[in-house]
Amino acid sequence: MKNSFLHNFFRKDLKLETRWWHRLLEVIFWLTIAWLFIMIISEQISDNQFPKYKKIDTFKNRLNEEARLIGEIVNNNEKIAQYEHNLYWNYKGENLYDKNGGWLVQQKYYCAKNISEHVQEVSKRFWIYTYQADYRKIVGLEEFKKYLNEMDAECISLEGNHFGWWLFTDEMNIWKVSYFKTAISLLLTILSISCFAFFVLIIYYKIIIYIIFWKIKNHQK
Repeated sequence: MKNSFLHNFFRKDLKLETRWWHRLLEVIFWLTIAWLFIMIISEQISDNQFPKYKKIDTFKNRLNEEARLIGEIVNNNEKIAQYEHNLYWNYKGENLYDKNGGWLVQQKYYCAKNISEHVQEVSKRFWIYTYQADYRKIVGLEEFKKYLNEMDAECISLEGNHFGWWLFTDEMNIWKVSYFKTAISLLLTILSISCFAFFVLIIYYKIIIYIIFWKIKNHQK
């Protein structure tokens, strides 16, 4: 169909390959597309947008009857965060995950389903028997254990010379790299750039070339 949009899209009938300006524009176009692709991918990598992650478990589900550090509960190839976008935080080139979930796994936070029953056990490891409840109130062992049960806390934190508590286990999830999601994200980026390139080609071949040769044709008349 001669009137179809894609028929003779590159206008071979005009022998554009013999025009120096067309060859120059063609080189500029492909260099621009390559530069655009590299810049977008580089920016996404520098902003920690790659790789992509998938949720594989909840932190609460990982807890058992043993008091363990968060760094022992979360494996080396995993990350801990509330939402996926928390894994990609980046501000002025600094990865903020390292100050959140990454910081968390390095702390002396001991967690278990029945953490109140492990307070004395953990205290003996460090020879620290000072406990802090709400509003920085220093309390005894039994009162601290009672407070943990009332708050449904599942983690105690060693903070200097005393133990405190951490409450947000219900909100935290365990994440792992998803090669499938990473590939899909990369393909979407390529598709976006391809759509842009196709749009530029439409403008060039269907509008600019038409105008140029329409003027040449009228001038020859």
